[in-house]
Amino acid sequence: MKHGPTAIPDAAPARRPATGLVCTKFISAIACALLLLVACAPGKTVKRTGPVISLSADSWSFGTLKRGEKTAGEITVNNAGTDTLSITLYPTCDCLEARMDTDRLAPGESLPIYLTYLGDEIKNKATKTLYVDSNDQVIPRIAFKVTGKVVAGDGPHLVVITDPLLLDPEDPHYPEAKLQLHNMGDQHLEIIDVRCFGCTVDHWEPVSLAGPGSLMGAPIWGCKVRKIEGWTGTRWIEIETDDPVYPVKKVAILEL
Repeated sequence: MKHGPTAIPDAAPARRPATGLVCTKFISAIACALLLLVACAPGKTVKRTGPVISLSADSWSFGTLKRGEKTAGEITVNNAGTDTLSITLYPTCDCLEARMDTDRLAPGESLPIYLTYLGDEIKNKATKTLYVDSNDQVIPRIAFKVTGKVVAGDGPHLVVITDPLLLDPEDPHYPEAKLQLHNMGDQHLEIIDVRCFGCTVDHWEPVSLAGPGSLMGAPIWGCKVRKIEGWTGTRWIEIETDDPVYPVKKVAILEL
């Protein structure tokens, strides 16, 4: 028996791409990419509402000062927000002063902060901080740094070696401790008075200390300090001298 040629079934028709769907996805991807580029472009930021603080710099270097010298500078604070910005300034030492003409800035307003620094202690790298607090809800505090170098100046320079003065119950001399003072200046230091609060000073009298400018081999003046029993407040000593930077130096007394 003869058989005819075997019929081969037709192949399944090829699926045609859904060109409309592909094009739609492609266009959407391009649009998203363009939006992302615009959002991330330099200078494009989302404007915040409320008070918004910014400073013209994050630090101030005053260079090199002699001890006892003063220098001045300024920075600018700006309110880039939509509400009134309130500012409070907190310097971390008496040697740094900061002030403003007003502590409230309207939206879009800028004002200077005036800075004054007094070289108080000899340091190769002096660092102080000015805290700028505000009602900015995102950045409520900015730590502004003040840096520089303070070298030896002219005149006497009081250094309290025992600062703070420690009263140690395990010390055989307790409840006494020895207050020690030194002059690092290039002129004599006149110790005018030593006043105690919550303590007494033995054998005190005014004295003049020479100052070779170096702690090594320099004369050190000392006196015994005894605590007053039953004193309920803080104990401290005030040392009055002719030091031009600290004419009255306060020394804390701590009991271990």
